[in-house]
Amino acid sequence: MVKNAKDNPAGMPMTNYVAVARGHDLVVIRVMGRGNMLNAPALQEFAEEQRKAGYTHFLFDFERCSGLDSTFMGVMVGMQSVSDSGHHAAVTVPALVGIELPKNEGSPDETAELEPMSPEEALAALSRQGIGAQKKEPRMTTVSAVNVPKEILALLAMLGVDKFVKLRGTCDLSKLEMTILPEKAISPLERQELILKAHEQLVEIDQRNAAQFGDLLKSLAEEMGKK
Repeated sequence: MVKNAKDNPAGMPMTNYVAVARGHDLVVIRVMGRGNMLNAPALQEFAEEQRKAGYTHFLFDFERCSGLDSTFMGVMVGMQSVSDSGHHAAVTVPALVGIELPKNEGSPDETAELEPMSPEEALAALSRQGIGAQKKEPRMTTVSAVNVPKEILALLAMLGVDKFVKLRGTCDLSKLEMTILPEKAISPLERQELILKAHEQLVEIDQRNAAQFGDLLKSLAEEMGKK
């Protein structure tokens, strides 16, 4: 369940949490403080609910994010659609409603820049009728990010997530009213399953992660197998 509250409600301490907003066909996810294994379960559940409801475009706002752990990044990767062949589908991210995104010129590592929007334009964009609404064919789930600080970009690049989640430029969403996702209470076994799946996703998108997480995956699988 989603708690109805503003992004930074009076009396609520600023800690690590996720807040969301939903426009027509677009879900904005703002990470406040650290995205970690404690708030990742709520994000995973919320994303699944939104996909079932027909929402296919997820936009992360990292402007106020101070850190990400590997479990949270693995959950981000898992939000993307998987093709029938078992490989993750290619990322094709639409522009934020009504905003023209220039194509990358030159190196594929360059980050495409969003034309800066005022808060009023961003709010209008989110309420406008939808991106891709006229398409009749099934649409893949897409994940992108805006307002990514250098420190967060470095964390995403470390695990290859920057090549999987489409990175965009800056977008002023400061006046967008958000809804806080309360942390989801899960059992120790469910947490182990979440951590295992998240790190399997990271290895799937970048085999270099197998060296870093191989022992963890083996240990978790063995421990879960004993229960």
